[in-house]
Amino acid sequence: MNVGFIGAGKVGCALGRYFAAGGIPVTGYASKRVESAERAAALTHTRAFPSAPDLVAVSDIVFLTVTDSTIADVWHDLCAQAGSGGAHPGLLSGKIVCHCSGCASSTVLDNAADLGAHVASAHPLTAVSSPELPLEQLARTHVSIEGDPRAASTLGALFADLGNPVHTMDAADKVRYHAAAVFASNLVLATLDTAERLMQTCGFSAADAREALSPLVRGNVDAFCDKGAQAALTGPVERNDLATVARHLEALDAAAPDDAALYRALTKALARIAREKHPDRDYAPLEAAVSA
Repeated sequence: MNVGFIGAGKVGCALGRYFAAGGIPVTGYASKRVESAERAAALTHTRAFPSAPDLVAVSDIVFLTVTDSTIADVWHDLCAQAGSGGAHPGLLSGKIVCHCSGCASSTVLDNAADLGAHVASAHPLTAVSSPELPLEQLARTHVSIEGDPRAASTLGALFADLGNPVHTMDAADKVRYHAAAVFASNLVLATLDTAERLMQTCGFSAADAREALSPLVRGNVDAFCDKGAQAALTGPVERNDLATVARHLEALDAAAPDDAALYRALTKALARIAREKHPDRDYAPLEAAVSA
């Protein structure tokens, strides 16, 4: 099946390169800015189309790789042109249209059945930082799909044939799914930045702090990825060391109240993990201390 892209940013370019390398025919790109479509086409050795309808006409699957805030606008413009009173009636009949937002569901592509289209969302669970993202990174990426049965099945088979682990979900799950991804990526940076700043108050330069903390960071991430949070957990919370936790709070309350609040919230979450790991230990006093 021929795959085309409306939107020529990092995600569209990276997926186009990935599909082409996997033997999937890529028709090319349409974009609000012709220059962007031309750059993406050059990078993927495909075509730049003068308009979205021109691309849709020769594509079986259309990826809307535009920003989350413009998915609905791009879709509704296509629908207007494909409707009975539009410039391209029947344009979307039989087409599979999907977007790649992690948070939005396929419901943003509304009224698709009225136009004969099949819609879904397909989210590669990785950080696409460049249009020239290494293809081996995409090859290891899990892809989460939801949408109408035909679209979800077709897209699932497309990614599965490339070797990607595919997960199907309900539209109602998308926001919680995306929140999980943010917890695992962006929010981790908040704790790392806090650690770096606290180290700097102890005389470390920012660079030295990151270097010194690196074995802890990498070791914990590797252990979590290999064994999960319970097996990876170490430190004063896991040991039920209330005295150390209390000293941490005393120091942070005096010097950095915002950091103390973050410490309390995260320690409370760690105590739950520790309690599950050691059901024979009484973590109630520690939990009470961080909840005060």
